[in-house]
Amino acid sequence: MSCSRLVTELQQHVKRRYAAHAYPRAVHFVPELPKTPSGKIQRFVLRQRRREELAAPTA
Repeated sequence: MSCSRLVTELQQHVKRRYAAHAYPRAVHFVPELPKTPSGKIQRFVLRQRRREELAAPTA
């Protein structure tokens, strides 16, 4: 399955199942999710990484 097709499929799934505010405008794939010792996803780490990616100068 291509990456863009998977993004579309994920967006449509959320659109059908959840409220409109939950619809993802963009989807970013990461190799591994940062987790706490108890197994919860550290969303703040994901947000911080994304900010750093956007702030990094492109060559």
